[in-house]
Amino acid sequence: VMTGTRGEGKSTFAGQMALNLVHEGKSVCFYSGELNASTFQSWIINQAAGPRFIDQYTDKFGETRYRVDTWAEPRILTWLGKKLILYDNNIVKASERNSIIERFRIAHQFFGCDVFFVDNLMTARIPIDQERDFYRAQSNFVRDLTEFAINSNSHVVLIAHPRKNIGSDLNDAIAGTADITNLASNVMAVSKKENAEWDAEVEITKNRQYGSLGAIRFNFEKSTRRFVLTSGKQIDKY
Repeated sequence: VMTGTRGEGKSTFAGQMALNLVHEGKSVCFYSGELNASTFQSWIINQAAGPRFIDQYTDKFGETRYRVDTWAEPRILTWLGKKLILYDNNIVKASERNSIIERFRIAHQFFGCDVFFVDNLMTARIPIDQERDFYRAQSNFVRDLTEFAINSNSHVVLIAHPRKNIGSDLNDAIAGTADITNLASNVMAVSKKENAEWDAEVEITKNRQYGSLGAIRFNFEKSTRRFVLTSGKQIDKY
């Protein structure tokens, strides 16, 4: 589970994780409930391009913007190929809970995807008969994702918003039922940092396998939309 308040960079960090996985030869399937296909594609190729292939321009409102140069864009799309499969939010159904799992199964079977992203829990359009059933339905969806991950020997990253009033325990702060974090093997929280020597942190608040907790510090590169480690090894060129 990945959490963080609105605008803190959850989707951006998830996109960079997906690119890192493709770089390592993995196939990834990404459900985006917030961005349509063209917007998601524009966002992800911008991250993939890196500073060498980003052009700066001024839009009609006088704002500085960044875009991938025309030479690099088709090459990035060829590199991504069938390694990054997107299920976007244009397909509107009464229930996306079952269709997300269904598309994940297809991506696993036909494209060999073994890492899956759900962005995010609140946009998955989980059907409910009554308002009191909402958390039960949410819990069932998380259980379905967990079961899918186990049966397909894959990894699922679920992005979930926190409650408005966040206490000291970030695991309890995630909006919805406690099953969300109870079922998760790992929980991480993405946050911006003001008045600090670094721009953002990813705090590991649950680590079932190793038990190691703590925060990883990043700076944010606006032109490429990349999180850049303040120390340690990272991918500079995809």
